[in-house]
Formats: sequence, structure tokens, C-alpha cells
Amino acid sequence: MLFRDKLRRYKADMIVTSVLCALLGVALLVWPDKAVDLLCRALAIFIIIIALVQMSMYSVSRGRDSLALMLGCIMILVGAWMFFRPQEMAKLVPIGIGVILIVHGMQDFLLSVESRENGYERWWIMIIIAALSIFLGIVCIVNAFGFIKLTFRLIGLSLLFDGLTDLWIAIKAAWLKRIHEKDEAALECEYREVD
Repeated sequence: MLFRDKLRRYKADMIVTSVLCALLGVALLVWPDKAVDLLCRALAIFIIIIALVQMSMYSVSRGRDSLALMLGCIMILVGAWMFFRPQEMAKLVPIGIGVILIVHGMQDFLLSVESRENGYERWWIMIIIAALSIFLGIVCIVNAFGFIKLTFRLIGLSLLFDGLTDLWIAIKAAWLKRIHEKDEAALECEYREVD
């Protein structure tokens, strides 16, 4: 039962991330420039906050942790650079998105194998979708230093595809699992003859 709970939570997490990927994909398709700037600036602010925490460790350690101070200063400089030059940072983002697509493609592959084991006859469609997600991830990584606008539109399309297909696969796999469990429960019923 513990494994089933973990699997159920995993599928619920996958549905949430699928919807978020699809929404991010739509935003990147519609507003690629603004999305790039916003994403890079948000990351820059996050890095600056982490830098301030690092620097506070210096004061907490009463000046004994000079490495924390040095790392904090470097992180503030990187964060400021990212905040004021988001287009430079944007060149690195497609690589991260490509990795996400490849990981989701691998997850889709595992769920397609599970669906096959649960009797889904068209499990091979899920395999094709998983392969396409992995391919789109590789394209994002290979084309990372190309035209930023085109790259982010491709990433947006890839994320939209990934989100919608992950959602479909997770729902289909859960539905098939329920049908399989009902079929197994029906086979385990006690047989009695009625006079």
C-alpha cells in the first residue's frame, strides 16, 4: 500500500508540473522577450537573496567564515549582471529547459511501460510521445546559442507539448490502473453455487 501511495503522489505531482509546463509554454510562445527578461530577472533576484544569506553567515560566524563573505560578494555580482543583462543570461536557459524535457520524456517512457503492463493496447503511442519529448529536449540544448526569440518560441512550443502530453499520459495511466485493479478484484471474487 505504501508504494501505491507514493505512485499516486508521483502522478499527482506529474499532473501539477504538466499544467505548469503547459502554461509556461503558452507564455513563452506569446511573449518570448518578456518571458525571457522576467525569468532571468527572477533568477537574478533569487541568487541575490541567496548571496545575502551567505553574507549573513559571515556576520553570524563573527568574521571567521570569510569564504561565505567571498561567495556572497561573487553571487551578488552575478545576480546584478543577470538582472541588468537578462538577454546574456537567456542564452543559458534553453539548456536547462532541454534537460527538463529529457527528464519528462524519460518519465513518460516509464509510465508507458507501466500502461503496457496494465493492458493498454496503444501504449506505443506513449512511447512515441516520450521519444518526441526527449528529441525536443535535445533540440533545445543543441540550439541553445542560436536566435533567442526563435529558441524561446521553440521552448514554449516544447513545454506546451510536454505539459499537455504528460497530463494525458498521467490521466490515461491512472485510468488504466483503476480498470486493471477492478478487473483483478473481479477475478478474486469468491465463487458460490446457488441451489
